[in-house]
Amino acid sequence: MATPQDYERLRLDCGLAATDTVTLPDAQAEDNFDRAALIYPDPTNPAGAQFASTRVLTLEQLYASSVTSTDYTQNNSTEKASQLFDHYGKLLDLWNRKLDKAAMGGAGGGVAIFQVI
Repeated sequence: MATPQDYERLRLDCGLAATDTVTLPDAQAEDNFDRAALIYPDPTNPAGAQFASTRVLTLEQLYASSVTSTDYTQNNSTEKASQLFDHYGKLLDLWNRKLDKAAMGGAGGGVAIFQVI
C-alpha cells in the first residue's frame, strides 16, 4: 500500500510539485501503484520494477493529457504549454529505460538499482 509520501515522490519524479494534487490526485497515484503491483507483485524482485512501472504508467497518462495543451499569450505573459508534450516524452523514455533494466533484474546481475529514501 502506497503512502502519501510515496505519492509525493511519484509527483516529483514526474516533474510535478510534491503537493500537486490537481494534476495527479492521490486516487490516481494510488491506482497507478496498484496497477504496477499487478504486473510486478514483489517490489523487491525484480529490482525496482514496480517502482519504475508506477512512474511509466503515470507519465503515460500525463503525456497523453499534454497532447491537447496549447501555447497562449495574455497581456505580457506567455505560457508554452505545448512543451509539456516534449518534456513528458523525455521523462517517459528515461523511466522506460529504467523499467527495462529493473525488469531484467537490475544492473550487474540483480543488483538493486532503485532506492526509496
